[in-house]
Amino acid sequence: MGGKSELLSRPQSGKSDLCFRDRTYRSGGVFAPGDAYAQTKYCLSIIQKALQDLGADCSDVVQVRLFVTDISRAQEFIQAHREFFAEHPPTNTMVEVSALVDPAMLVEVEAEAICFSHEVG
Repeated sequence: MGGKSELLSRPQSGKSDLCFRDRTYRSGGVFAPGDAYAQTKYCLSIIQKALQDLGADCSDVVQVRLFVTDISRAQEFIQAHREFFAEHPPTNTMVEVSALVDPAMLVEVEAEAICFSHEVG
């Protein structure tokens, strides 16, 4: 996929606390410029792959933060989030920011997962 995903892992007494941040930037530029829904799904899919690579999955996600550049498009971001987390919706926060690194980026997603039953790392 080529997206940038940052991971912070804090193992603690039988559980791992994972924090992911993903952006829509990939080699060659921003994924789906102008499409809030597609950019959100793209970020979430990169986070999902990172979770799977660590032996976890989306049901381990407990918090999602969406940093968006145009809150008036909230329904597009929400639709992508709702579809992605249909079975296990985590708590979420959407915050409007004045800009992201590239003007074509509409969203940056941060997700926190807590894994009790998985071997992580």
